[in-house]
Amino acid sequence: MSQHDEPAASDSLSRNPPAYRALRMAAEWASAVRDQQLNFAYDAGSGHMVLESPGTAPTLPVLTRSFTSRPLVREVEFSVPLELPGSGLSSPTIALPGDRVSALFWSESAVEKFLVPFYASIAADDAPRFLGRLFDAWYGYPADVVQVCAIACLLGRQAPAEGTPLSLARTVGLVCVEGGTSLRLLTLDEFTERYSTGLPRGGEGVPHPSGPVEVPHGWQVTESVESVVARDVAELVSGMRGHFVAFSTREDLLIPLVFPGTSPSTIPEQTVFDALTRPIRPDRPVPSHVVLHVDPLEGAEGSPFDHTVVPAQGDPATEFEPDSLFWTDGAVETLLLPYYASVKGSASWFFEACLMGKWDGLIVPPSSTSTNDVRSAMLQRFDHATGRDVEEPDPSTAYATMHMPRSEYADMAARTQVLWARAGTTGAPQAAASPVWAGQGGATAAAPAKSSRKTASRATAARKAGRSAR
Repeated sequence: MSQHDEPAASDSLSRNPPAYRALRMAAEWASAVRDQQLNFAYDAGSGHMVLESPGTAPTLPVLTRSFTSRPLVREVEFSVPLELPGSGLSSPTIALPGDRVSALFWSESAVEKFLVPFYASIAADDAPRFLGRLFDAWYGYPADVVQVCAIACLLGRQAPAEGTPLSLARTVGLVCVEGGTSLRLLTLDEFTERYSTGLPRGGEGVPHPSGPVEVPHGWQVTESVESVVARDVAELVSGMRGHFVAFSTREDLLIPLVFPGTSPSTIPEQTVFDALTRPIRPDRPVPSHVVLHVDPLEGAEGSPFDHTVVPAQGDPATEFEPDSLFWTDGAVETLLLPYYASVKGSASWFFEACLMGKWDGLIVPPSSTSTNDVRSAMLQRFDHATGRDVEEPDPSTAYATMHMPRSEYADMAARTQVLWARAGTTGAPQAAASPVWAGQGGATAAAPAKSSRKTASRATAARKAGRSAR
């Protein structure tokens, strides 16, 4: 079967206009490349959209503007520990360009949560074959041939070269260990051409040396739970892949206890049920270092700085560290928002308002639980989306978000954390967790002090004057 992710079309443009998959790829690139007009043309010979210069062919001009400006991730350093025969441990590192890559995933759970639904939606009727190619690369090659350590989303801020077929396979970047000593970034097409399909290598992963880790808060429950809590439980079990998880009740809380490895020696007597997701590739190297190199906001004071997200600081065990990163508007909107919508159900509007409010600078970190902040952010976005007369938003200090492989079990340990820098300073970067809403999966922290963000926009002033009706 052809290795292309689109069936080949005939030479006749008039009889073979672009279909859903080609148009969807154009839309995703338009979302990824902000503040730059992209002129899409259809190449009937390949069945793909391409970028063309204005006036050279019938084109669809698309321009997506940024909602606000922010510090930009220049590159991401990714390292994995490797044991070299006779020479101990080595940590090869690859520098992923921040303008070409928009997100990075290094756990089976994160790939399944974010990338699989996204690629299945774009691939449409071709999804079974395309996801088969992706899973062959991610799961199906023996370690003595190649080890795929992470998947990079190549829908970056930088537009592809003119005439480049905008195929789905070109948006998949595989971070591979080659020769047991170095890391390399390959597209899915390049990977397929370079390697032959193998069989998964079995075996148990290396258990964590510590004892079981009790989740500090848990979920509020009664005699039964809602589907949202059940989904949170499922997401936790997926994230704690390779670790036995026992659930017990304490007063009105459902408490998970995460054990090292898949076979705990003892299980508490008060356990009400337990769960386990076995890793498909337990031999996959876990990153030893993930470091962001960030440039300050253009025109603002401050110097470039680094932010190390792996190893994490303050988490009780390594399996609680982040397993993916997002650092462009396109990646946050394309990959994170659908995930929140699917996980939080009818409450997703609140969580998405929190996430996008902080990402776009409408809620200034570390504020995370103030309903007033969320309401202000929602009204600002509503006014902007409907063309109402509002001031331009202040520059956002957020430059990335990271996903935690756990569910929302604690007030300040949510599944998504926004990474931000103090504007106008060179101080250490900070991380502010997305909120937990009371009754929707955890305890709510006390509301923080009033946000320092300016709220005296014309729309806000009008509302304070009594214009509350919409």
